[in-house]
Amino acid sequence: MRAQIKTDPNRHYKTLIALVLSMTCVTLFLFWLANVTPVTPLRGKVGAAPTWDRISVRAEKEPGTERGFFHFRIDEQGRLFQTNAWKGGVPSPVRRGTIHILLSNDNPLNPPTVEQTHTLSRTIKELRTRFKIGVDQVLVDRGEQVARAG
Repeated sequence: MRAQIKTDPNRHYKTLIALVLSMTCVTLFLFWLANVTPVTPLRGKVGAAPTWDRISVRAEKEPGTERGFFHFRIDEQGRLFQTNAWKGGVPSPVRRGTIHILLSNDNPLNPPTVEQTHTLSRTIKELRTRFKIGVDQVLVDRGEQVARAG
């Protein structure tokens, strides 16, 4: 024997309304909960930003090899690139407080280009003024032409 089931023609509408109401209530509850609870950072806090007190300029050893750590890179056309390390205030792993500038060149035997020296000079001047770095704290790791640019 089959039991007789009375079907409600509006049951789909009732189910949809119940679903919408329950989702709305849960959403309102979550918004309220987000305003009540404190924000927890997902990452650990990084230590205080270093005090920048020295500038180190070096040329790329060989194209295609590991460039090492640097904050700024100046290409052959004199374009200046900031790294994420600079934007995030990440200090040098070798010496804390040193700003590293890398001169990239297709041929490491070529001297820095005129555009590179202009950009380097301007960048060093801006960094020295902004962070009050003395002339004796600008270290250059390549020939006379780079040294004269600073």
